[in-house]
Parts: sequence; structure tokens; C-alpha cells
Amino acid sequence: MGLWKRIVRVFVCRRKSGRRVDKYAAKLYPKIKLVMEETKPYLNPEFSIYDLAHLVGTNRTYITETLRKHNTCFVTLKREYRVNFLIGLLTSEPYKYDVKELALLAGFSDERRMCDTLKRYHPDVYNLLRSLVKK
Repeated sequence: MGLWKRIVRVFVCRRKSGRRVDKYAAKLYPKIKLVMEETKPYLNPEFSIYDLAHLVGTNRTYITETLRKHNTCFVTLKREYRVNFLIGLLTSEPYKYDVKELALLAGFSDERRMCDTLKRYHPDVYNLLRSLVKK
């Protein structure tokens, strides 16, 4: 078989499998969101894409492809859920927690990681954190 035929054959196989992923991704994304919102696994600092795949009942590849179809990735998804949880803590009970407690409650490994993430991706939340944290 010539090189050109092999290239075309690989391309056609990838297109077919891509359609299968599209159909599966449409069903999988709501399930991912449901698991993230109900069980809150992102609050565990050790939470990984393999853990999410186990909770959803699929493999890492389908999780990655599904998130890619929705213009995000696992790290971004996890970060957004953690930041939203942090905002909820800050607004519901201001001045109750210090920075270290907030970092651990929101699922960050330490306060430095949380502050760096907030400064880089959510500076408005970082300013809110600085104003509503226990002194």
C-alpha cells in the first residue's frame, strides 16, 4: 500500500472515531457537570482526571475529548469550580476564615498556590479575598 493511501486511510478512521466521540461527548458533559456539582471532588487537593473518569464511569481520553469539545480542559474546569466555591465561602461567611483555611477548604494544596491562581486568572476574586479574609 502506498504512502498516500495509508495517510488517507488514517484520516478517514480518525474522522469516523471523531463522530463517535461527538455523540458521546454530548451525553458525557452533563454527567461531568453533575458529578462535579453534587459530589464536589475538586475539594480534594489530590483530585485528578483519572478520579473524575472513575466517578463518571468512562476513561480519561473521553473526558479530555469531551472537555475539549466544550472549549476547556480538566485543569481549567477544576480551577473554575474551586474559585466558585471560594467565592461562595467568602460571601456567605466573610471574616470567618484565614487564607490558609480558605485554601484547604477550596481544594488548593496550599495558600501560595491559591493566591497565585487567583492573581493570575481571577484578580477580582483575589481582591475580594484580601478584603474579606480574617485578619
